[in-house]
Amino acid sequence: MRVTEPEMDQNLRDAIRMVINELTSSSGEVSQWTLREITARYRNLYRIKDPFVLDYYINRYMSGLRSVYPLYINDAIERIMSNGYDRPVIVQYNGKYYETNITLKREDLDSIAIRVSQMMGKKISSGSPIAYGNLQNFRSIVTFGDDVTPFGSSLYLERRHVVADPEAMSSMKDPMVSAYLIMALENMRSIMIIGPDSPMKIAIIYHLIRMIGSEKKIAYIGENGRFDFPRNIVYMMPRERTVFSSEISRTDLINTALRQRPDFIVVNGLTARELPAAVQAITTGHPTLSSMDIDSIENFSSLFSDPSTGLSKDMISLFDVVIEIADNGEYVKAIYEYDRLEGQEVLYNVPFSADRKRKLVFSGYSGIFRRMSKVIGEDSFRQALENRMKELDGGA
Repeated sequence: MRVTEPEMDQNLRDAIRMVINELTSSSGEVSQWTLREITARYRNLYRIKDPFVLDYYINRYMSGLRSVYPLYINDAIERIMSNGYDRPVIVQYNGKYYETNITLKREDLDSIAIRVSQMMGKKISSGSPIAYGNLQNFRSIVTFGDDVTPFGSSLYLERRHVVADPEAMSSMKDPMVSAYLIMALENMRSIMIIGPDSPMKIAIIYHLIRMIGSEKKIAYIGENGRFDFPRNIVYMMPRERTVFSSEISRTDLINTALRQRPDFIVVNGLTARELPAAVQAITTGHPTLSSMDIDSIENFSSLFSDPSTGLSKDMISLFDVVIEIADNGEYVKAIYEYDRLEGQEVLYNVPFSADRKRKLVFSGYSGIFRRMSKVIGEDSFRQALENRMKELDGGA
């Protein structure tokens, strides 16, 4: 596949250089209006006829993606892969794979790997050579240097598309599981969903939002957030920094959401860097429904002793329920409840876990159920649970 970009002559090169020099020498952030004035001035000065070509190359430069940029902004490209230095970049288009005419030298591919990891809110280096996560509408994995892959740094970008409820959601819709989650939400518990990025994760978020009372105000932060059912939802989407606009991170949006006093804050695609903002939301009385691309309950717990987050171990208790998706992203492996800390070890109850048929099975004990039964009495709680399960099972 041949990838082409707008033709560049000497006048355009000079205009790009002058715009970038002016932007990098200015103090503070340049407004969109000021930037348009700058580009218009140099467009006229260097007699550039195409009104969009200068903007394209400025955004290309500011993205840090170099010659991969035209693939990144092309919605028809499903995957972008670079498997080492001086090797053709491969793309998936209409379900088929093609070699492109783009090859990346060491300097370029190393720089792109660092930039993509930054866009995910992570760091990558020879000492920590692998990073994975989400950026905008992509799932990404990057490696740095020769230690992990034999041909040098590598890049994998997979464009994400919203997929309807997978069949595996039937286990989450089991009357007992649903009753448990509804009671947790009614008692303003915070829920974290962990596991690989998959249709299952967004389907669980949709499922939980449907369980929240329609009178409740919800702030939704992330992509894939337009719902086809009535709810009082304020939508907010993060944005990468470009030459025309500043970055809007999930942390910024969580802080904005707090000022609107929602009953729940939903954060789709939370990163370790943004986790402290979610903790702040919970501590100020705003329960959250969050999702993170993290592969195990142990690694989630470790974030609360990681110096980079600045969070203490006891703060993990703020996330009352953790839903863990299996490594293949196809079903819910287990539902955990925070129990207590013993020394530096986090102990969880496991009220539900998947059997061989991937059906969630109740273990017989739930801390949330136990606390509710103490408040209203065991008999009253048992009757309330049975009534709720009958309602969810269609009144059978």
